[in-house]
Amino acid sequence: MLNYKKILLINPYIKLDRENPIAILDMAPYFRKCGIEVDVCNFPDLPEFKDYDMIGISCISSEGGYIFEQLKVIREHFRGKKIVIGGKWSTTMTEEEALKLQTLNIEVETGKGELVYTNDKVINFEKYPSWDKNDFEILCANNIMMTSRGCPFHCNFCNNTEEKVSYFTAKRTVDNLELILSKNNDVYFVDDIFVTNYEHAKAIYDECKRRKIKIENHNKFFVHLNTVNDKTIKIIKLFKPKMVNVGIESGNDSMLKKMNKKTSVEKIRKNVKTLSKYTNVHGLWMVGYPYETIDTLKNSWNLMKELAPYIHSNWISHYIPLYATVGYHMAMEEGGKFNQGIDNRHVAYIPKGLTQDILIEYRTKMMQFNNILFKRQNIYKYYFYKIVSKISIGKLRKKVKAKYKTLKSQFSPPPPIKSNILDLIYILRLSCFLNVFYI
Repeated sequence: MLNYKKILLINPYIKLDRENPIAILDMAPYFRKCGIEVDVCNFPDLPEFKDYDMIGISCISSEGGYIFEQLKVIREHFRGKKIVIGGKWSTTMTEEEALKLQTLNIEVETGKGELVYTNDKVINFEKYPSWDKNDFEILCANNIMMTSRGCPFHCNFCNNTEEKVSYFTAKRTVDNLELILSKNNDVYFVDDIFVTNYEHAKAIYDECKRRKIKIENHNKFFVHLNTVNDKTIKIIKLFKPKMVNVGIESGNDSMLKKMNKKTSVEKIRKNVKTLSKYTNVHGLWMVGYPYETIDTLKNSWNLMKELAPYIHSNWISHYIPLYATVGYHMAMEEGGKFNQGIDNRHVAYIPKGLTQDILIEYRTKMMQFNNILFKRQNIYKYYFYKIVSKISIGKLRKKVKAKYKTLKSQFSPPPPIKSNILDLIYILRLSCFLNVFYI
């Protein structure tokens, strides 16, 4: 029988971004439901009260070793107390990192906190409690949330090892969503599979409508490119997201297979174009995965340019070899060079035959192209609004086409992509060419 009466949950400081501490927002009310008193805090705002039965810390990664500086402070502050590390990092930390924690007398827990620190035998997602408003405010939480746990796709670079997919109820999801929208203009569903289960997503939408919450145009979410179908489009039409994120990763079929993406370049082309008819698409790419070559990098660069008319924006990550994942073992097998990368903006692994400079060059080139994309679209939006304010929708197509030649001379600087066809596609997309508004 466990006997934890008072627990402190600490959200560590993330060096470059502070995302919602979803695990802590979930765990705190769950523990309270089980009769445990729980406090929460952000590092370095540690409480003066120290008489806790346990201090729990949820971490996604070691932040390139940066987390250990915080753990030393926490250990010094709570001398003699039980301190436990949980979260994704607990399953992907290296042996060296585990030894460092051992020297600090900090335990590692890889199991589900709801079951490890309570007397529950199973997690009842139907009765999982909603977030607490006080926790939300103390942790300075933002607009990120999840409506489920687990992922069925098992990409080799990912640390989401929870194979079984479990869904929170629509009521609990919309309770949390209401809390987020009370402090933010929109909500970001970060489930990898938000639209995979049509009934689940539809139930959330219906609950929003029942509570008279305007979710349309106040959300964004992920869409797996293997799940683009009629039901996916129905959900997009209902939620009207500002943007959907799609994991493209590479423009080379062999690399996609090595990543276990279970897709192809041709399917990516097709489904990105389909999605772009209904919402803005944000492409997620990766450079430097094991067995990457100059040719595969060129394939990704060329596909990015090819998809430019259909993609609103992109993010390019350097591959991070997370310990114990399939990708990590592939990197060890290939024999490339490991760097100490803090996050996906920095080179953490260099495939055999490539150099750090080459990886940085391609990521920089692709990110600059992304910035150009943004700039072009902002220019077009400006002129689009200018035109729309003066003419009727019925005359819009002809007017935009007629205006097109004069617009190019007014761009400063001129758009860098030379193809007039690409430029024209951008203009036509913004002019109801497909009877859909994109802004």
